Amino acid sequence: MVVTGNKVTRDRVILRELTAQEGDTLSAEELQAAVVRSRENLLNTGLFNTVVVLPVYLNPQEAFVQVEVNERWYLWPRPSSNWRTPTSTCGGKRRISTA
Repeated sequence: MVVTGNKVTRDRVILRELTAQEGDTLSAEELQAAVVRSRENLLNTGLFNTVVVLPVYLNPQEAFVQVEVNERWYLWPRPSSNWRTPTSTCGGKRRISTA
């Protein structure tokens, strides 16, 4: 299994969501079902914008799974402002009310 596109998410986090594991013996139909379910599992984590899971056939009896992900942002930009609400001013000087 080959995982690409992950910069922050560790491979083990992605691999644990795959329904087929390295060394499993599956028919072509079982492999296709595992690929579809694995893609759904990865998208359901909420960590990725896009997920592509493809079986790559080496020969009729062997295949490996290629997983390509596009991660979401982990830190979302948040606009901030340091605007202060003006207090009453008198003659250009700030006056703080004590009432």
